[in-house]
Amino acid sequence: MAKTNEFKNKKVLLVDDSSTARQIIKRELIQIGFEDQNVRDAADGEQALKFLAKTEFHMIVSDWYMPKMDGIELLKQVKADKRFKNIPFLMLTTEAEKKKISQAYESSADQYIGKPFKSDPFRQIVNKLLLGSHSYDDKKVLVIDDSAVLRMILAKNLVEVGFQKSNIIESKDGEDGLDKLSVDKFDLVITDWYMPKIDGLEFVKMIKEKNHLKNIPLLMVTSEMDSKKELEAFRAGISAYIIKPFTATDLQSKIKEVF
Repeated sequence: MAKTNEFKNKKVLLVDDSSTARQIIKRELIQIGFEDQNVRDAADGEQALKFLAKTEFHMIVSDWYMPKMDGIELLKQVKADKRFKNIPFLMLTTEAEKKKISQAYESSADQYIGKPFKSDPFRQIVNKLLLGSHSYDDKKVLVIDDSAVLRMILAKNLVEVGFQKSNIIESKDGEDGLDKLSVDKFDLVITDWYMPKIDGLEFVKMIKEKNHLKNIPLLMVTSEMDSKKELEAFRAGISAYIIKPFTATDLQSKIKEVF
């Protein structure tokens, strides 16, 4: 999993009475992009409150069942304190009953995830809590790449960041992309650089020459980018570029640049 720099300076308070669980969750956070020294762990709610009084945290990740003070009581105290109430609170537990989930949300948990959890759902929740969620429900995207595999990866990542699957249209090359643009309206075009018939750079230039298309945001996908190519791409009219391989979080960051 690739890291994102957006979490580099974010501080997380991790609360769990199990040292093994804390190690696992901390490893997940570091893989996402958090710095090791910015993940502070506490063994229970009482210790967590002491840390909160001394350090400013951007997110709290807490287990439900703990000695001295459990996660629900910690959550209630955090949300009742004006100093901490706006800190996103993610509740972790092995308890999967709907009644328990409702109790967590009624106590003002911002998000809930059951243990054990997979990396992707955990990353998506953290991303939503710290970076905010954008609504792309009504946005239509044209994805252009001669590789069916990359088109599939892009489509999957777009769905992860909030686009509707039905609004993601795929195209195998620039020529086919132009045909689709002539009969449909798109809010974003994502194109690979190297393709047969019409490559990405030529495709971008052709788009910018058409008055009814020139204002569509264009995101270029490439496996490499030096200063010369970057200048050439921006002069052609791209809005932003992303280098392969990338994650859904990386893609979301780039999309936020152009919307």
